[in-house]
Amino acid sequence: MGILVVDDHGSRRSLTRQALREAGFDDVLTVASAREALELVEREDSAPRDSRVDLVLIDVRIADTHGVEACRRIKAARALRNVPVVVIAGADRPDLLEAAMAAGAVDVVTEPLRPVELRVRLRRALALSHEREHHRARERRLVALARRLEEANAQLERLSTLDALTGVANRRRLDQFLELEWRRMARDGGWLSVIIVDVDRFKVYNDRNGHLEGDECLARVARALADAVSRPGDLVARYGGEEFAVVLAQTDLTGAAAVAENLRAAVAGERLSHPDGGVVTISVGVAAAIPDGYAGASSLVEAADQALYVAKRTGRNRVVAASTNAPLVAAEAA
Repeated sequence: MGILVVDDHGSRRSLTRQALREAGFDDVLTVASAREALELVEREDSAPRDSRVDLVLIDVRIADTHGVEACRRIKAARALRNVPVVVIAGADRPDLLEAAMAAGAVDVVTEPLRPVELRVRLRRALALSHEREHHRARERRLVALARRLEEANAQLERLSTLDALTGVANRRRLDQFLELEWRRMARDGGWLSVIIVDVDRFKVYNDRNGHLEGDECLARVARALADAVSRPGDLVARYGGEEFAVVLAQTDLTGAAAVAENLRAAVAGERLSHPDGGVVTISVGVAAAIPDGYAGASSLVEAADQALYVAKRTGRNRVVAASTNAPLVAAEAA
């Protein structure tokens, strides 16, 4: 192990080195001033992890209190902040001893240096340092493990709210999100809109092309819907089968109908060939309401579903919108 001795008195440095050798420590570096010690510390700051310095032995009497300052700065250095510092001092300067301990020293030896005592104190300081490093490493591992568990739980939570086939939110997430948004709009005020999307003639597509092609069709439709919904706070979800839902907060019927038309155009723009001719299209029902404390979010979904029924019955590939705060009157957007 490497020991750095800091002492501005040449004969004391020689005596200290001799005492260290007698105590069984052969790898000893010596410097004659606090400045040299700090320069070495700066080099250690950029040195590899296998630095030679395992312990610093400072005579706090060098240039009065500079030894104390050297101790403080060594403990503040990145590469050596966990290296134990032991101070040497005469028994006649208790003020320096107290200051050195406050600056981060872990132990004190007094002159004359006795090899057996020196060996015991230094090895105890090193053992304490190693034990602290072990605890720090264990804490780092526990923190890293906790972070990984947190990330894994977040991933599991995310996966539990996603539809495995399409990658958009699943029905569970839709129900949770819609209920929360309904309550928020009821509390804060504002419009809440729901869009229900149905893939036109999907049963024919699935029967003619097979289930694998049908699954790919639904995934393509889901991606088109998600790409067409621009606000981060909006939600696109698989409602069930070939149906999808979009929830738009702070959006009235006119705004929601415009978004719905963008969705319809986006799916048509995918140019997915339909076995009956033409391309895959969607029918869209839209409903909007200002939530209150009496009706529930299910009333909004029901209104959007009714509008979707009108869109399907009147020719498909169109948008029909209705407000739950007024009689259901279909407003068609081709």
